[in-house]
Amino acid sequence: MAITISCLGLLRRVSDVENLFVHPLVVAVVACAIFALPEVWSWFSPAGELIYRFSTGLFHTADDEQGRVAGRLISLAFEAPDLSYFCGFACPWMLFAYRLHTIDQPSLARRLAAGIPLAFGIIALLLSNSRTGLLMLGGLIFAELIYWIGLRALHLGMVALLAIVPAVAATGLVPVLALGNVAKAVNDGDVSTISRLALFSAQLSIFKANPVFGVGFGQFGFHAGSVLPSWAWDSYEVVRWFETVGDLPPTFNVPGRLAAELGLPGLMIWFGFWLWAIVRITRSAGQLPRRSTVNYLNAALFGSIISLLAGGTSNDAFRRPETWILIAIVSLHAGRTEKVP
Repeated sequence: MAITISCLGLLRRVSDVENLFVHPLVVAVVACAIFALPEVWSWFSPAGELIYRFSTGLFHTADDEQGRVAGRLISLAFEAPDLSYFCGFACPWMLFAYRLHTIDQPSLARRLAAGIPLAFGIIALLLSNSRTGLLMLGGLIFAELIYWIGLRALHLGMVALLAIVPAVAATGLVPVLALGNVAKAVNDGDVSTISRLALFSAQLSIFKANPVFGVGFGQFGFHAGSVLPSWAWDSYEVVRWFETVGDLPPTFNVPGRLAAELGLPGLMIWFGFWLWAIVRITRSAGQLPRRSTVNYLNAALFGSIISLLAGGTSNDAFRRPETWILIAIVSLHAGRTEKVP
């Protein structure tokens, strides 16, 4: 929350968002792409492996890459799902940067150059081979279709909003629906899925016991062990978190974490904030000139909100600073219609 409060003063103008947030994000995506090259080469060549060991050694230790698997890109992140989440978060803003650079309809060559960071982000996301990134990319595609066709082209307004609200609400039901795949995950020995479903199950159990106030923010890890289902111990990750190492477990899921830790008020605040922003963007979408900075910013905010909610079904967005920066930008600019420097 300190990050959000700080950014409320720094990102008041659209130009501030572009210079202080989007441009550094572009640089970060390009840096990830550059350091991905030797890693991809290492999948096919011993020479590439040598170069990769040098490049990755600048940022990682051997312990950092115990989970490294050929065919799942890590780049500058500490694991493939983390890179996937970062790229999924960055893609709406890479699209925003592309639109800003092509707002004056430049030549084809300049358009291609402006699209390079966006292409890098999508390629890195796909090479990370992680479901989190794919969920976020799917959310972005859904948001783009709703914004540019439903809101802009067809002027559906509230009709489009009625399609958005169930989609947003569904992100909170994903853990419940996913628990139907427990038997398959256990039979397949899918450790990652077992771990996630086990923690989803623990979150629901804690919520049922404490539906109003939860157990307190940040307290899930201290309460999860006693309510884990018996099949959870088929995962060596669960054993490591609760027995071998004794680390606090990750939460993997924002709605589940909020339900367990903050109860119904936490869920209402989280989803209420994003729905407020979506309603504002929906109402303003038809009032803006197509080729305008404010229109592109609203589209980026809409895509970023939907992709963040989608990614939050399998990743804990609370521990990521970019989430709190986005909250500040949304608070300041969602639904903005006037031209701002």
